[in-house]
Formats: sequence, C-alpha cells, structure tokens
Amino acid sequence: MATQRRQKHGNFTSNNTDLGRWCSFGTLMIALWASPVHSGDIIAGKQLYQTHCEGCHGTQGRPFMPNAPDFSRGEALMQSDTTLLASISAGKNAMPGFRGILKDDQIIDLVSYLRTLF
Repeated sequence: MATQRRQKHGNFTSNNTDLGRWCSFGTLMIALWASPVHSGDIIAGKQLYQTHCEGCHGTQGRPFMPNAPDFSRGEALMQSDTTLLASISAGKNAMPGFRGILKDDQIIDLVSYLRTLF
C-alpha cells in the first residue's frame, strides 16, 4: 500500500492529493474564465453566413459541396462553440480558414446562427 507524503506549507500541512485537487480546480477555473461565454448575435450571424458560407453550405445549411457538413441535420454542430470557432478559424478540408477575415466574436455569432438551422 502506497503511503501518502505530507508536506508542510506555511502554517498548515497538506496531502499531495489535496494539493492535486486544488491545482485541478485552479486549472478548471482558468479554462472557464478564458473561454468565450457570451452568446452570439443570431441576426449578425445570419448576415455573416449569407456572405461567407451560403455559397457552399446552402441557404438552409444543406451543402452544395460534397463532404461539406450538413448543418440542417445538426450532427456537425455537436461540438462546443470553442471547437467550432477553432475549425472555422483554421479551415477544414476544402473550406478556407477565416482567421484574419472574421473576428472571434463574429465566428461565435455565426455559430449561434448555425445552431438555429436544425
């Protein structure tokens, strides 16, 4: 059976497991604080979609291009906003990246609109 080492930190003593829990909690809080949490503007997202996406992904999210995701079925949207933001920024397969063309908050607006299509 493994023994737990106890460390003295200032005026209190703590288990390594307690320290690990606090580090995990701190990491989680930083991740939540750093991630975008505002909701997007659906109307602005629709305008962005019509300008930048509709040519390949269709008016209702049904793609014209082979292998493009079908947003009308929702399966392509079963990811977090942060993941979708990264995919749209970087581009994927035949889709060009929109980093430098759209700001992150515009992409969140676009994702919010996409979620209304299914």
